Amino acid sequence: MGFTRLRTISRPAIVLALLAALSSCALLRPAAPADEPPADEPPPERPVEPTPAPPLEPAPEIPPEPAPEEPAVPQRRFEVIASGQQSAVRVPIARAVTSPDLWTDVWAAVHANRHPQPERPPVDFGSETVVVLLLGERRTGGYEVRIAGVRSHNGVVEVDVEVEAPAADDMVTQALTAPYLIATIPYRDADVIFTGDDLERGFEGD
Repeated sequence: MGFTRLRTISRPAIVLALLAALSSCALLRPAAPADEPPADEPPPERPVEPTPAPPLEPAPEIPPEPAPEEPAVPQRRFEVIASGQQSAVRVPIARAVTSPDLWTDVWAAVHANRHPQPERPPVDFGSETVVVLLLGERRTGGYEVRIAGVRSHNGVVEVDVEVEAPAADDMVTQALTAPYLIATIPYRDADVIFTGDDLERGFEGD
């Protein structure tokens, strides 16, 4: 009898103890979702997307620099073919001669006061130009006209004219003179301009 009572009383206790143990077991806990990390592991780091670089701005257009102007090239390539103190032309003249016919007329005019006239120098107008500088009538001697230099600049030939006048205390010829100089320059059909002393307006104090 005693054994039967113990058996009847102990079974519920055993069942309750077993249920208590099973309820505390991890096997009875709900499983974590597959996509969630375990509680004891840190969540995975998200990859950092690189920041896109700003678009490159086009380089500003630089306007082309103007072509440098051709510098004047000093030259002294000229040949004096006639000069003197008594031109028949009594007014100041600076002239370029580019044709044989005009050359014939100019030579005859400059030497119209001489008989016979000196022989006219030959000129190759296929490669040369004649430069005529007439100083005009002066009251005394001591004047001289000459070419100081010749230079080509942007398609234009510049002839630099220089005039020498006597000083106040110079001993000079007391007679009328008309100095002249005729030269050739190695340019064909040249566009000639004259710089330096101005023959047309004369000289102050003369």
